[in-house]
Amino acid sequence: MPGYDPELINPNVVYAKLREQSKKERERIVPWETDSGLKDDFVLRVDSTYFEENEKMGNQLCLHLSGTDLDDLEGDVIDNQYACGPGWESPDGGSAVHFKGKEKFNRNTKIGLLIDRMAEVLSPEQLAKMGEPTQADTWNNLVIHFVAEFKEYQAFKDRDGNEHAAGKTRNVLPTEVWGSEESYSKSAKTVDSKPAVADNKSAAPSKAEQAKQALAARKAAAEKKEAPSDNLLERRLIGLAQSHDQATFAEKALDIEEVAANDDLIQAVMDESETGFWATHQK
Repeated sequence: MPGYDPELINPNVVYAKLREQSKKERERIVPWETDSGLKDDFVLRVDSTYFEENEKMGNQLCLHLSGTDLDDLEGDVIDNQYACGPGWESPDGGSAVHFKGKEKFNRNTKIGLLIDRMAEVLSPEQLAKMGEPTQADTWNNLVIHFVAEFKEYQAFKDRDGNEHAAGKTRNVLPTEVWGSEESYSKSAKTVDSKPAVADNKSAAPSKAEQAKQALAARKAAAEKKEAPSDNLLERRLIGLAQSHDQATFAEKALDIEEVAANDDLIQAVMDESETGFWATHQK
């Protein structure tokens, strides 16, 4: 066949090449790809904040950050939801949440990821001016630049034996925060301006500075041993794996709050393959 090139019809070859190209180039060449329909990069003016149970997340309370996309000419409305994890309650109907005997959110929950990222973007002084993250009003009227981050996970079986296909988690997290739409508008007009929060008396780090701080934090984490809390959880899981069969181990592991709130840990303890947590920690 004249001009025939087997690579042009071999999907493995085609997609291997496409993965190396930019997003813009990939969209130009492969119009057959689809997306989730959700925005992955936007600036949200938070107009409404509240906590509400989400049935799809096991009736966990979720923080809703609802508002207007300031980059959208038609003022598209977006509702970001961040699950609090099991055990949190809101007796006042969604204005605030509390957990008996506990003051902090688990870092592995959606809201925990949100809070940790806010702490990277803003200074301790700026966070203090905002208020408590357990109060819905704390988040109101902020302008936040959100970017979606994705993490792949392997196929697994749950405790009831149901099979789940491989996929990826999507977390929409802040990269910049402004205290008001006015301060956001000013920063958009001034190239060197930095985002501010609350009363705008102090400025948040620039993106370049954020990148440097994040890189330094990752290097420091790689050079030191795991935190005691992480070691303790790992030792507990190893003990369960060595004391029970795989099914019992998975059931008991999922009863641990830190595991139930962490998608990656859930995948690991439910993995029945030779590379799963249970199999790799047998004596």
